[in-house]
Parts: sequence; C-alpha cells; structure tokens
Amino acid sequence: MNKKILSKLLGLIILNFIFAPMAFASNMKNFICSDSAFTEVIPVDYVYFVRNIRELNWISYRVSEYHDNFQGCTIEIVNNIDAQDEDFMPIGTYYTPFQGTINGNGHWIKNLKLNFPQYYGIGFVGYLGYYGVVANINIASSCDFIAYGTLGGVVGWNSGRVYHCSSSARLFAICDIVGGLVGHNDFYGTVENCEVGALSERRSGYGRNVGTFIGENYGKKRKCKTFLIYPW
Repeated sequence: MNKKILSKLLGLIILNFIFAPMAFASNMKNFICSDSAFTEVIPVDYVYFVRNIRELNWISYRVSEYHDNFQGCTIEIVNNIDAQDEDFMPIGTYYTPFQGTINGNGHWIKNLKLNFPQYYGIGFVGYLGYYGVVANINIASSCDFIAYGTLGGVVGWNSGRVYHCSSSARLFAICDIVGGLVGHNDFYGTVENCEVGALSERRSGYGRNVGTFIGENYGKKRKCKTFLIYPW
C-alpha cells in the first residue's frame, strides 16, 4: 500500500479514537425525542418530585435537548420506579453534565434496560458534573446496562459526588471501563458509603478496567462495600 495513503488511514483511525466519545454523546440526545416517552414535571421551589420512569425521562430530555443542567435544583424520587417496557436515556450528556441533585430517598429503580453499545458514558446518570450529586438511590439486579465503554451501575462518568447508593445491575461494555457504581471517577469525583451486589455481573469485551466499585478511578472512594442479599 502507498505510504501516503497508509499514513492518512492511520491518521483517520487515531482521530476517530480520540473524538469518538464526543460524537457518541452528541448523537445520543435524539434517542427519546421521536416517541415522546416522557411526562413533564412542574417544580415546586426548584424541587422536582418524580414518581415514574416517564417523569425521569423528562429530566433527561431537558438536559439533552435544552441543555438545562439543573444546577441548584433537586430531583426527589418519591417511590420505587419500575421501568418495565419503557425506554430511558441516561441523565446528563458529555456536553451537558447533570449539575443538580438526585435524591432517591432509598427507593429502587427496577427493570431498567440501557442498550447503548455504540456510546460511552452510560449509567442511570450518564455524566455527572462537578456540582452534581446522586444520593440514596438503589439500582436493582433486574437492570441490564450495555455500553461501548465507561459504564457504571449508577453513574457512567463522575465529576461530582455519589453517596449512599447501591447497584446490582448487570453491566457489559463492548470495549472497557466498567464499574459496579461508577465507570470513570475523575479527579473531582467522590464515591462514598455505597454498596455493590457481590454476585452482580460486570464484564468488558477487552477484559480490562473492570472494578467492583469503580472501573477507572482518579478521584476519591470511601467506605464502599459489597452485599449479598438484595430484594430485586
């Protein structure tokens, strides 16, 4: 093969590798728009009370379509949420990380299926920003998450704070970086007082960067543990 042609091909491959996460993130925003699988939530003094998966989808829709990062707002989950047969897009994107607070109040997310084999940054929350908080939420063993890479049972990419959360979701990344709680925990990220189901499945196609709690950690992890018994 001509050396110039080979050089150009290698350059394109390298550029695609570097910018792939950005491209994936920009395209994800169109996932739920066509079928309108959401219900609007009206806030009360910057607090959004969420009761079902369609209302959670509206939060995600606001972030991806309107670039509303919810900074200064709180999402209060008021009961267990069953996502059976409902589409869901992770909350927060590469370009608009979620910057508010999600308080699960100890409730469970059940039967959530995330099937995004072409995307990075997948979890119940996809991208959590520096001001973002996810607390007191439990992801059940009936949940299945698939991503290209950077996959977490609670948060895909964390720059904020994740605490008092648990996950027993089944996780599979086509590429790598899989964590029971968080896929990638960056320099500003904190994960503390969380739990992961000891028997839950975490796999990557490349067989690397698979962690019980965090797949790739540059931040802080405190007082996390595994547990054997979970209700779903």
